Amino acid sequence: MKTIQQLQRLCKQEKEHFNLKRKHLGQLNTKQLEQNFLETSNKVWACSDCLKCANCCKTISPIIEFEDIHNMAKHLAMEAGAFMEKFIEMDEDGDFVFTSQPCPMLDKTDNKCKVYESRPKACRQYPHLDQVNSKKMLDLAFKNTSYCGVVFDTIKSLDECQNIKSL
Repeated sequence: MKTIQQLQRLCKQEKEHFNLKRKHLGQLNTKQLEQNFLETSNKVWACSDCLKCANCCKTISPIIEFEDIHNMAKHLAMEAGAFMEKFIEMDEDGDFVFTSQPCPMLDKTDNKCKVYESRPKACRQYPHLDQVNSKKMLDLAFKNTSYCGVVFDTIKSLDECQNIKSL
């Protein structure tokens, strides 16, 4: 898997091509866009192992919902208030996020999540490749190329999809 530094270097190298690709993908209808991402990302996921990477857990703090706080606290046999005091803060946008990076729920010895069964909704959905069906989600996917090798490889591989071979 690619490190953050490798991904950032690769994204700089691919910047012009990715900008053209983003423009072209933005012209597809919702169904075509979603189909391209699902088809391609499924192929990339088949040969990927997140436990070898964990870049997302090391660098991005997910937005945490109240339900997530209660689920994680229960998983750790803690009261929700104590969990919030120890691990959660409010960011500049008014969202709850973890107080530190890497994620305090990440076991750094094996890249496994200590609360995997109760992890936040944003973590369960990351990197959102099955949700790329709007301009907003398309922009998020391109942003995530700097953090997630699966996203980078998916977008890089999209040339193979029938609807964007013309790039």
